[in-house]
Amino acid sequence: MKRHDSYAAISLSRVSTGGGIDLFGSSIKNNTAIALRINEAEEDEYYGATKHWKKGRIIEVYLSPNQFSELITTMNISEGVPCTITWMRGKGEIERPKRTNAREVTEGVLRKTIKKTFSRLTEIQESVEALKKKSSVSKKDRENLSKSLSLLRQDLESDMPFVETIFNEVMDKSVTEAKADIDGMVTHVVTKLGLESLEQKRNLLED
Repeated sequence: MKRHDSYAAISLSRVSTGGGIDLFGSSIKNNTAIALRINEAEEDEYYGATKHWKKGRIIEVYLSPNQFSELITTMNISEGVPCTITWMRGKGEIERPKRTNAREVTEGVLRKTIKKTFSRLTEIQESVEALKKKSSVSKKDRENLSKSLSLLRQDLESDMPFVETIFNEVMDKSVTEAKADIDGMVTHVVTKLGLESLEQKRNLLED
């Protein structure tokens, strides 16, 4: 057996996560994931034939189906594709923090922006009601009202389109990830059923 610090074996497998898990860089809970594992390895030569055997685990990471697709189809990206470390030598199982749903965050920003806009509208309405009670409206009163209207218009022209753009981007990403997750789950089930069917047929032949 030959062993060296540089010898390793890498493997991929699709895993079912049950009720769904939070993965780093994913905006949804994933029902399936792609597990990438790297193990130490050793080489065995027997009459000219070479075999490789995996040994101790070094690291294990999970990727969502969408992240896996991005990884293999977009090379030479400096920042890389997000993944979640689930096990590491020297640390063991690594607990995953609960991640906030990106859609919920964006909806929170939208609500905050709308609340800010309605607050300005309320202030303007109160100012107009106060002006109605005055016998005469001064130049300063008109300037203050004009300023408030300008600020409201600025909010509507800048904040709303920005929030709408971000919301749509998040929703598009969530839909894409959800489709990939469903596809991965279906593939996992079909593969499992296929393997079980083959096993049953093999047992019948053996009987």
